[in-house]
Amino acid sequence: MANLFDGIKKVSEEELREQIALLETFTMTNISKQTGQKVAKKLVQATNLVTGLMKKTPLQAPEVLSIDQLLEKSKLNWQMLGREELEIHLKNILKEKCNALRGGSIEAEDSDDALSVFIIDQVAEHYELKEELLPSQKADLITKCYAEEKKALQRELRKQVEKQQIEAEGEITDETEKVEAVLEEASVESMNEISIKEGIQESTIGEIQDAQVFELDDDMELEASNVIENTEKEECEEEEENKQVKQPLDAKTVLELQMPLGKNKLIRELFAQLIVLCVEAMGGQIECKEEILPSWLPNDERIKLDKAYQDLMQQHAKNEENYEAVVQKLLENDRYITSKNKLIEYEEGSQAETKERIKKLVEEKESLLNKFAEQEQILSSATEENILEHIQQVEMEEQRMTKEVRMKDAQISTYEGMLTMSKEEIKSARAYIDIFNRKHEEITKEVQEALKKKEATTEQIQNEKEERQKSLEEKWQTTYSDFKFEQECLKSIYKTFALYEIVDVERALMELHNVQDVKALSWGELDKKDYEAFKLTSDGRTLNHLVFSLSNDSVSIIIYETLEEEAHRINVIKIIKYSE
Repeated sequence: MANLFDGIKKVSEEELREQIALLETFTMTNISKQTGQKVAKKLVQATNLVTGLMKKTPLQAPEVLSIDQLLEKSKLNWQMLGREELEIHLKNILKEKCNALRGGSIEAEDSDDALSVFIIDQVAEHYELKEELLPSQKADLITKCYAEEKKALQRELRKQVEKQQIEAEGEITDETEKVEAVLEEASVESMNEISIKEGIQESTIGEIQDAQVFELDDDMELEASNVIENTEKEECEEEEENKQVKQPLDAKTVLELQMPLGKNKLIRELFAQLIVLCVEAMGGQIECKEEILPSWLPNDERIKLDKAYQDLMQQHAKNEENYEAVVQKLLENDRYITSKNKLIEYEEGSQAETKERIKKLVEEKESLLNKFAEQEQILSSATEENILEHIQQVEMEEQRMTKEVRMKDAQISTYEGMLTMSKEEIKSARAYIDIFNRKHEEITKEVQEALKKKEATTEQIQNEKEERQKSLEEKWQTTYSDFKFEQECLKSIYKTFALYEIVDVERALMELHNVQDVKALSWGELDKKDYEAFKLTSDGRTLNHLVFSLSNDSVSIIIYETLEEEAHRINVIKIIKYSE
């Protein structure tokens, strides 16, 4: 940023004298003295009304110097000084005012940048501006706030004058009657000089207590009459009014504005006038213009570039999604093949068991039939004497064995049926496997095609990032020629910040680049807990940090090291987004 003293160099010597006079004249002591003198003048004037009637020597009214007179007297003191001496004296008195503030601490050897930042921060606090704004942003906003403040004051003065005009006649009449009554009473009773003075003080005490208010009203009426000439044309001559509003408030207006305020607010208001003067001297803006930032592009080009990049990212997301879907499809197909192979394996094992059971049943059946043949042989060899007994025994054995053979035949038939069904299951499974294998080949081709598309957009994005990264590094090294940047810092920019946020980062870097005293913008040196929070390795270096706000109101931090090299002043370690 251009500090306030760059603006001071552009103002005229007369304006420098004016600023010095304002800073010297507008103190709480002078304002209190001015009020006391006016009250004393009113008291003497009231007393002389009566002493004149008594033909006594009138009292001498104390000399009352107005604020305007004090200002002119102060300016005359510096009339013979040249610009260089005026600038030096202005800096000295500004440092005195800074140290007069509650908590103010500016050393004589502090740089112009440090003094400028301190003054801007004090007025920014007065207007309750966001702390994370850059000093240049605060100064520009202060100028706008000051203009709005003056407009509001102009409207208030006009309302007061209109009200006073309505009430003026009644108030003047009432006060005149009171004074005449007091004078008449004093004349009739023929008081001595001391008694008369005491009586006048008692009868006019109300007027004396209000003397300050009436005098201020007179001053405000004079000031407001000038203001009204400018503000009554507000609707038809808005441009002219805006031009006038940008001018610092004159002495009387400042007095009226600051009468109810304390020392700190009075000093900050005077600082605000100085900031407005400097900002206006530098063209109405001290924040660097976006056009000079390395990554700035006209809106149409930026929108076009953003859209192209977003389209590429969206296409890549679609390609990734399609690839994942096709891979899942292939995996599902392979799961079917695996399940059918397991089914075939199971059925083949089941078939082997069934065949063994059938073989065993056949053997058992043949054994029964052999036994039946043996019984037939026994019956044929039987004698006539026991033939009947053998016949009965053979018939019973035949019935039993016939029943067992039938059971074995039924079991064999069942197992043979199971074997047939199993063979059909295997046949069907193998048919499905053939189908799934053909699908596997088709889906594999789809996967390969989807992978190619995904890899293509991945490569495009990588190339785009590398190209942008390279371009950013070149631009930053050219624009911030006296800066060093850690490689990890440069690589993290596009990972951390959106395209539109990079311009905000560059604005903060430009603020650092444009100051001579880079520590003036520091929010302080990092301590141990900061190293842990920002994931930094403590290597003995002293690191400073600058906090700034992005356009979306999120907060970022530049962590940097000050250098004493001939070619470089700063080593930028890290630029991060900060979250509580």
